[in-house]
Amino acid sequence: MQVFISHSIFLIIKKSYRLVILFLSLLIFEGSLLAQNSIYGRFEVDYASGCAPLKVVISETDTFSTETVRQYDFEGDGVFVGFEPTEEVTHTFSQPGSYVIVQVINVDIVPKTDTLFLEVYSSTDPDFAVLTCENHGAAIKIEPDQYQQYRIFYTPADSLTINQGEEAPPYTYPAGSHSVVVKGLFIDGKDNCGMKSQNFTTIPNLVPATLNEMRLINRDQDQGAVILSYALASNVIYRVEMAEDFPAGFEVVDFLPGNSTSYTLHSIDTENSLPIVRISAYDACLERLIHSDTVSAIRIDGLAENDRNRLSWEVYPLKFDNYEIFRDNAPEAVIAAENRREYIDDDVECFTEYCYAMVYTNSNGAKSYSDTACITAIKIYFPPAIRNTTVSVDDQEIDLEWTPPGTAIPVSYFIQKKIDEDIYATLDTVLTNQFADLDSDAGSGSQCYRISYLDECLNRSNLGDLACSIYLVLEDNQSLSWNDYAGWRNGVQQYILEVYQEDGTLEEEISMGTGNLYEIADYNSRQKMHYRIRAESNDDPALIALSNRVIKEIEPVLWIPNAFTPNSDGLNDTFKPEGTLMQEFSMKIFNRNGSLLFETVDQENGWDGFYDGEEMPFNTYIYIIEAVDNRGKSYNQTGKVLLMRE
Repeated sequence: MQVFISHSIFLIIKKSYRLVILFLSLLIFEGSLLAQNSIYGRFEVDYASGCAPLKVVISETDTFSTETVRQYDFEGDGVFVGFEPTEEVTHTFSQPGSYVIVQVINVDIVPKTDTLFLEVYSSTDPDFAVLTCENHGAAIKIEPDQYQQYRIFYTPADSLTINQGEEAPPYTYPAGSHSVVVKGLFIDGKDNCGMKSQNFTTIPNLVPATLNEMRLINRDQDQGAVILSYALASNVIYRVEMAEDFPAGFEVVDFLPGNSTSYTLHSIDTENSLPIVRISAYDACLERLIHSDTVSAIRIDGLAENDRNRLSWEVYPLKFDNYEIFRDNAPEAVIAAENRREYIDDDVECFTEYCYAMVYTNSNGAKSYSDTACITAIKIYFPPAIRNTTVSVDDQEIDLEWTPPGTAIPVSYFIQKKIDEDIYATLDTVLTNQFADLDSDAGSGSQCYRISYLDECLNRSNLGDLACSIYLVLEDNQSLSWNDYAGWRNGVQQYILEVYQEDGTLEEEISMGTGNLYEIADYNSRQKMHYRIRAESNDDPALIALSNRVIKEIEPVLWIPNAFTPNSDGLNDTFKPEGTLMQEFSMKIFNRNGSLLFETVDQENGWDGFYDGEEMPFNTYIYIIEAVDNRGKSYNQTGKVLLMRE
């Protein structure tokens, strides 16, 4: 029952309680527990330690005839519980922890205190392994934990208690399957803590493991990793052993689960060291080992050189059979030379990534797989220059087109224009073999260019041949001349003079051979004529380059006769103006009385001297001519013409 006491008595108890706690905090236990008796021997517990939930029974060993109250604080929270003299004093500690039981007795209204220390642990199962041995033996390996002792039940009828850190002796079983139970204990503690059972099957002898593969899966100084693949016999204990750089001594890394086929060694240095691994069948009773094949990791490196990739590798080729090289997961080469450590791959394309891996195989068939080395190939050389560049003039724009080099694969072209003697300016960088110089002044002279490029390996070619446009010049409005075209390795086959009417209609083409001069024939009926040179190369098919256009203009002339003789003799039979053909034209003929006798809008249609089917007599007539030439100039003329008849 819970008991409440007066305020003054409580203060005395509280003060005494604090002194007890201070005293306890100064005690040093050096890994052992306090005795089961209280400090002053007034009470004791049946167990001073155990696992939660821990129920303890308190026995009072010292009584006072004048005591009036006997109380206990079990949890250290200042709450005291009182008990009747005949009542059993018990308490259950449900949570792990360190506890102090405080007893308070009132004797002649003076409180007397006593204390006792308890330790309550969590109930965990012991961690242990059963290691099979030859001749049906077994060794129990216990991982130390919170428990001070362990009871090993080899069989339900045969057990042994050992202290923490003490080796358990081997035990021999009949052939077959058995079960071992290990229970955790505390000295002078209650036997209520965890226990664990493991089943196993004995073996008559050790069987070596078969180590099939070793794969380097992560190359790193701190987080390196390799994966082992293997075959194990049932119920035999195996352990992984590793040496860093042969022939350094092997160290045990881990024990392998009996039903496993693979194991990962992680957090090892695979960048600076070569892990050497073996698997050993282990007899823990006799400390006897049978080793598998020893396999070395293989580490590969790659270097891009000019037009080839160089591979190198590190390995300890124990029981060597061959190396096999893979490129992009496809077989590349098999090498039978044990001491060879290098391979050249010269079948590469620049800026293409190639990933290489190696497999080392020993004479028993165990394989070691390397990491992967990926290399981006390079190629350094001078690509061939551009040989044929065509420069054509299109109005004031200059169009360039060139023949790509046959062997190289350009990824970009550089366009340079000649500005002055030995001075060039880069106009642009383009991706195709065409360019339009929109800012050129094609009418001021020949424009010269040269092309270079970057190939697919980012090598820059030499400068291509200088290519210059054809510049056509009209001299004295009568003769044409032009420069030789430059830019074709096979030269010019011929120049062709193209003659165009003012509306763009091609009038004629005149072959000029390889000459550079032409005297223009008159086209009296044309006010304006256009000329252009077309160059054709000696290639098949021929390359074509066009010059700028020039215009020959004839000053418009209208010659109007002052008389005509419509007598059907074929001479001067009609009245019409001669000279330049007009864009717009109209002519009207009047008699002296102002009557309209004839009109036409066709400059070639003249007046034949008739009106309404009758011949007009000898007389003077009035004409009015209105015309607009091809340049838009207007002509308005009124005059007199004499009609004469013989």
